[in-house]
Order: sequence, then C-alpha cells, then structure tokens
Amino acid sequence: MKLFRKLLLLLLFVIVLWISASLIWLNPEQVELNLLFATVKPKLGEALLGSLAIGMLIGITSMFLPWAKRANKARKLGKNLRSKEMEVENLRKLPMQEIE
Repeated sequence: MKLFRKLLLLLLFVIVLWISASLIWLNPEQVELNLLFATVKPKLGEALLGSLAIGMLIGITSMFLPWAKRANKARKLGKNLRSKEMEVENLRKLPMQEIE
C-alpha cells in the first residue's frame, strides 16, 4: 500500500511538472509585471505558474489556523477521554456495596 501511494505521488509530481513545463513552453511571450518595489519581465507561463504557486501558498497558510484549532481540540478530547477511562477503571476496582 505504501509503495502504491509513493508511485501515485510520483506520477502526480511528474504530471504537474509536465504541465508546468508545457505551460511555460507554449507561452513564451514576455509580460511586464509592475510590483510595488520593482518591475520584472517574466514569460507569461512563468508569471502564471508563479501566481498559481503564490495562491496555493496563501491557501495553505489560511488553512493552518483552523487545522491548529482542530488539532488542539482533538488533543483536549483525547486527554479528557483518558481521564474518564481511568475513572471508570478505578470504579470497577472498588468492591460492590449492597444496597439495603
């Protein structure tokens, strides 16, 4: 299963690399990008891939806070569960008392 996953990831990487290379190769026109601090003239394909990479980075970064909150909540719930399980174990060890 691990080998299949590794091969699938390798295949996905090769496909993305091939699409990126063909995007740059099919769009050789130079474009002018006026940034706040500089002006650069990359190829159109490079500009598209750069904007895609920046968008992915922003998306991943924006998902970090909800992920961290969820992980923290899961950790607290696990800790609470372990304490409740220990409490149940301790109650099971107590001798039974008769009700009169």
